[in-house]
Parts: sequence; C-alpha cells; structure tokens
Amino acid sequence: MINRRAAVFVLVGAVILLLMAACGRKENPSAEVSSIISYSSEPETTTVPSVSETKAATTETEPKTTEEPAETEPAEVMTLFMGRPAADPVQKVNERTLQDPASGLCDVLKSKTFTYGTVIQMIESYGMPKKNLYGGAAFTDETRSMLYAMRNLDELRQHGSSEKKEIRYGILTDNADVRSYPTMSAATDTDGDKEFDGFQESMLPLASGVLILHQTADGAWSFVQGYNYYGWIRTETIGFTDADSFRKYLTGDDFIVTLVASLPVGGKDLRLGTVIPYEYAGNDEFLLLFPERAEDGTFKTTSVPLSDNGLASDGYLPWSQELLLMVASNLIGTPYGWGDTAGNYDCSSTIGLLYRCFGIYLPRNTSAMSHFGGTVLDVSSLTEEEKLKRMEEHPGAILLMPGHAMLYSSVYYKNNEGTEADHFVIHNTSGFYTDETAEDLSEIYSVTESALENMFRANGESFTDRIQTILMFEENTAEEAE
Repeated sequence: MINRRAAVFVLVGAVILLLMAACGRKENPSAEVSSIISYSSEPETTTVPSVSETKAATTETEPKTTEEPAETEPAEVMTLFMGRPAADPVQKVNERTLQDPASGLCDVLKSKTFTYGTVIQMIESYGMPKKNLYGGAAFTDETRSMLYAMRNLDELRQHGSSEKKEIRYGILTDNADVRSYPTMSAATDTDGDKEFDGFQESMLPLASGVLILHQTADGAWSFVQGYNYYGWIRTETIGFTDADSFRKYLTGDDFIVTLVASLPVGGKDLRLGTVIPYEYAGNDEFLLLFPERAEDGTFKTTSVPLSDNGLASDGYLPWSQELLLMVASNLIGTPYGWGDTAGNYDCSSTIGLLYRCFGIYLPRNTSAMSHFGGTVLDVSSLTEEEKLKRMEEHPGAILLMPGHAMLYSSVYYKNNEGTEADHFVIHNTSGFYTDETAEDLSEIYSVTESALENMFRANGESFTDRIQTILMFEENTAEEAE
C-alpha cells in the first residue's frame, strides 16, 4: 500500500490543536463543577419548537499604534443547523440537503408529525434479506414469519392510518446498531461472512437524539428516527426524556466533535464525528456532559473528563480541503464493516462521518448521496480521461459509483513502483481487482489509499469508468447546486 502522508500523520493532532487554540477557548470561572447534571424525566409527547436562532461570532483585535482606525477581519457568520452553530456556507448547504426528502436527513429537533400509517410504511419499507443463513442456521419460512411478527404491527393497526402517532424522545447512551428487523442475529450467505450482515443498516453514534415511534411487544427493541436514518435499535441504548430536555442536550455552542475512528471515553467508544456537549473547557481538558441511562430507563448526564489532546475539536472544524484530507489520512487502517457491522465503518459512513467533523451532513448511503445540497456534478457521460481531469481540480471531493463512495486525494506523479500520474482515493473497501483481467484480487477490508488506475471489478470494468457523480463542498460553489 502506498501512503505518501506517513510523515504528516504524526502532525495531525498538533495542527488541530493549533487550530482550536486560534479559535479561542471557553472558560468557566467557577471552580466548582457539578458531578452529575440530570435531565431525567418521564417520557412525554409534546412537540419540539423549531430552531430559528442565529448568532454572529465577534472578533476582538488590539488597537493599532498609528492614528488610523483599527482594521478587523469580518467575523465569520455562524448560524444554527440541527441545534449547533455552523459557518453560514455550511448551514446553507445542510439546509439544501435537509429539504430534499430523498436525502434521508431529519432534523429531530423540529416539530414533525408521524401518523400511524406513516410509521407502518417506514417499518414495512424494509424487505427480508435474501440470505441463506439466519444466526448460522438455515433461513426458513418459519424464521421469516417469526421476524415479521416481532415487529408488533398489530398494535399500530388498531389505530386509524391518518391518526397522529405520539412521539417519545430519547438520547443514545451508547452507539446503536440500526437494524431492518428487531434482531441481532445475522443474515449471511455463509457462516464466516462476518462483515456482511443483511439486517445491519447503519449505526447511530452515542449522544445522538432519536424519536421513538414504536416498540416490540416486550419493549426490548424500539423503532426510531435518527438524524440520518430510521430503523430498529435496542431499547437499552436509549435514555428516555422529555421534549425540553431533549432539545437542551442537543443544542448549544459548547460541544466537542471526535476526529478519530475510536476514542475510549467514560467506558464507551466514541466514533468518528461524535458530538457531545461539555460544561467546561480549560486546563487542557473538557468536562463532558456524558449521556447515561438511569435504572428506570430515563436519561441523565454525568461529568466525564476528556483530555484536550487534538483527538477531538472544540466545535466543528473550520472547512479546509487540506484539513479534510489530513483527518481522512489518519483513518487509514480502520476496519471495514457493512452498515457499520461490529462497530466498524463502511464506505459511505466513513465519508459521511468525516464530513460531519466539519458540520457538513451527508445522506447516509451511496444511493442517496447525490441528494447532497452542495455542488453535484454528473460525470457519467465523460470519458475516463475527462473524469480524471475534472477530479484533479477538487482534492477532497466525493466520487460516487454504484454501491461505492470514495474521497479523491491527489495525483502521484511518480510512486515508488515507477508508475506515473496515478490518481489516488481514500476509501473504505472490502477489496478490488488490480487489473482488467480480474486475476489478482486485493482483499483489504479497511480504509486505504488506492490508485484509481489500478482498481477494477470482477467483470474487468474500471472504477474510474464506473464513477457517475462528483460531490463537492466549496463555499464559492454552494449556489451552483441549484
């Protein structure tokens, strides 16, 4: 594997620390910090008011020693998206994405009506996986009938289809597997097919907010709507709360975003792009408002320290193609897992959570990513050479082909094997063939950096030829998406 950024990896933490220092640090003058801040309450069904606040950041400068008036750089305009401050260009692109129903994004903070008929449609939108095995045994008709019954749809059908469904609110107290059916048994083609579970859809990160729409008869599973996906999650990962506490926890200026694939904190594993509010920042640490589930199932927070060592940022990172590629390079070696099976990442979740570090929200799956609110270029009719030329202009752009998403990194004019002008991508992949003869299969199952010219499918088709769409977030091109 060729990796020309090896010398840069060790600098990523230091660079991020410098960026955060330049942005300033919020200090709490009080020496006393509460060890537990509880937002626990009985679940209720009131709706959440829409978020409409906007705020501008201010910049202070030292006065000049000359008689000329002091000059200041214009302050970056900050607005709110899903309750958190983001740079105005980021917010505009996010709003475009959110407004497209096909993107799958949902602002869980805003008032939203679900009818019983809508919830049934959402649950039934998942077909049964066409796999040979269920939990290692034969996938039988009896098994399928059992899974259908577990969804507890009869309870929903007792109500009128257009009748409004009551919503409960919850904060995730652990990373939650999103499943198409309420089961943790795997649907696979072979017994050793651990990376590809047909029931696994995605994973919602700890500290996310979810709307609880339905439960199994025993209450062990809940059907929820998250910020970019809906499906079944284990109820034990939810801390139930009321609408006001839900909104309070998910909004505000003081929050960290994790910048690495795995960060152990408070006995849990924080994934890339995890957003957690903090109550204090100073003395080279954050004091996080860590989500916990009380014995009665309600939500509370505990104060958990996190060292300010560059593995998390104070708020979203400022947009920069260079910084994007630096953080992406640091993910190389992260294991692959379809739908984030076993807490790993797949191709689209890797890229989506990477962009989330910058406050940019992407659709979850490759099939929906073209509904991004930034610049979307259709390159399906271009030749391979024309596609390569187009992507050269946009390091950090997302390259989409059917079933796969990649991050364009750069051109190597000459690599250590003497190949010239290879165009490289960072992506999370199970593998590919290295030439059009499909004789040499490179099995990878992790994030890696690969030359596009050396990537082929089993039928000999090149990955470059398969690329249909290029997605870009650039402040000066946001308007072009219209």
